[in-house]
Amino acid sequence: MNERVELRVYVGVFLISLASLALEVLHMRIFAYALWHHLAFLVVSIAILGFGAAGAFLSVAGPLRRARVNVSMAWAGLFFMVSTLVGPWFLTGKPVDVFNQIGFDEVLTTIGYYALFALPYFFCGWIISLTLARGGEAVPKLYFANMVGSGVGCFALFGLLEPLGAPGTLVLIAGMGAVVCVVASKGIFLRAIGVLSLLGCVSLLPGINEHAAPLLNPLLAMIPKLDDKDQEKHPHKLLPASEWFDFQPTDTKFVRTYTHNKQLPQTVLKTEWSPLGRIDIVSDPTVAGACLFQDGDAPGQMPHIDHVTSPLHIHSIGYQVKESPNVLIIGIGGGLDIKTALDRKAKQITAVEINPTTLRLYKEDFKSITGYDASRENLALHCAEGRHFIRSTDAKYDLIQMSGVDTYTALANGAYVLSESYLYTREAFRDYIDSLQPNGLVAMIRFAWPKPRETLRAMNIAMLALADAGKKEPWNHIALLRNEKGQDQTTRLGVILIKESPFTAEELKKLRTWGKAASHSTDYLHDETGDNPFHELAKAHRDGKLPEFLDSYEFVIGPVYDDAPFFFAQHRWSSVWEWLTTDEETQKIEGPVWVAHNKIMQKRPVGLMLLGLTLIQLAVLV
Repeated sequence: MNERVELRVYVGVFLISLASLALEVLHMRIFAYALWHHLAFLVVSIAILGFGAAGAFLSVAGPLRRARVNVSMAWAGLFFMVSTLVGPWFLTGKPVDVFNQIGFDEVLTTIGYYALFALPYFFCGWIISLTLARGGEAVPKLYFANMVGSGVGCFALFGLLEPLGAPGTLVLIAGMGAVVCVVASKGIFLRAIGVLSLLGCVSLLPGINEHAAPLLNPLLAMIPKLDDKDQEKHPHKLLPASEWFDFQPTDTKFVRTYTHNKQLPQTVLKTEWSPLGRIDIVSDPTVAGACLFQDGDAPGQMPHIDHVTSPLHIHSIGYQVKESPNVLIIGIGGGLDIKTALDRKAKQITAVEINPTTLRLYKEDFKSITGYDASRENLALHCAEGRHFIRSTDAKYDLIQMSGVDTYTALANGAYVLSESYLYTREAFRDYIDSLQPNGLVAMIRFAWPKPRETLRAMNIAMLALADAGKKEPWNHIALLRNEKGQDQTTRLGVILIKESPFTAEELKKLRTWGKAASHSTDYLHDETGDNPFHELAKAHRDGKLPEFLDSYEFVIGPVYDDAPFFFAQHRWSSVWEWLTTDEETQKIEGPVWVAHNKIMQKRPVGLMLLGLTLIQLAVLV
């Protein structure tokens, strides 16, 4: 493009860059809900695949490369619009369960989704590659438009997702492709197509669809029906974006067990999308209230104000040691910890929640359930990150309650096990200890796996932080109990109690009595002996043999620090390889080793195949 680059080209590059980056972030949010948060980072590799394929195609497509830039940009904008809608539409009809065993159908489905979701990035990459290849001296300005548009796109989603929801935001981003077509084209035909496409997208948006539907439904009703079934399935009326793209979570998520329970299915009371994740409020008769889900999982009960929480619930254990405490709650979820504190007659309750949507739902939308009263003097709610809140105040607490607080939503880097959590570092534990009153207590609830790792790692970090705080025998400041009522390994919970002073004999007796009444195992009390990993860890601390114990343990349970806060990265490479190559039925399989390995891989989840595809793709591209 030796001629002067027109303003329309700069605007088109800016808009398509904005749309593609906003779409990439939106795809992460959708994947975190419809698939699992672990796999949201697949969006990055899918985008790279689309951009890379566009550049490769451009290098061999001579006639297309020599076509007029504005015409190519206009058509690519239209194709971007269509492809942006196609992939998510198929996903709503056939969600992928990443825990299904790998089979031929799963392989085809996965490849199909990979291709469909890569298409919009291909057309965006086509526009960027073509304009840069033909830009001549204007390349720096075009690149500037590309970078600015990309940056704006990342931030634009934060303002769009909550008012429009994921379906509305998706349609709006698709409409940006139509805007590119209108801006880039000079001919009436392409402009007319672009304008009509844009109007079609806008008519699906919430707040507009309600007004557009009465005008367009009579016209749509004139479309001939094939038969009565066609009339029932396709009523030929203008549906809102939320009905076109009704995203459903995979069957293995907790919200599905609530809403699709054959004996007692629960009703979804409200759904909210935010930059931090999708929140569903589902009715829950067990607490006469509701249950809050983040990205379809991480349930947090929302008890009715008239429902009295059980003193034998695991969330109540801290109150066995501290009566009527001044309590700090980090992460309110549905409000169970707040209700527990109220029922246990806490003197003062300070609750901190990082997600403003969660806080608003508790304080306003479901006030009739939570009974929130802004005039209540002993309850203060704050929208803040828990660690920052603790470090920004000099307040001291009798009890700090942390019930399964973690980044259960997909961050920019996507992978849950590689997402940073500054709540579980050695420095964070020291902050908690320093924020306790004399004899104060931290109650931290984590998953209790059959082979301990989360609770064991938290115990190890706690003892190191206690030593940093000058405690001579940190193992005497720790107690750990585990519930036995979970139906499987993902519903068993353990609570780590970290006390500013050593646990007294009377306090240990109370914990034993409570554990027996509540059917909780006492995994570690310092006046008991045992041969489980918790007692072995305490012995390693006492004997000065901690490095040897950490090296010999099956999982990575060493301390994490603020400069590498990956608490959930607990698997060793050796254990991953063992899991990939062994199976209890391997010995029964006759034939070569590769046949046995193929049989094993067929029993592995689809999620593993997605990870493998990503690794292979990145290796090829790099």
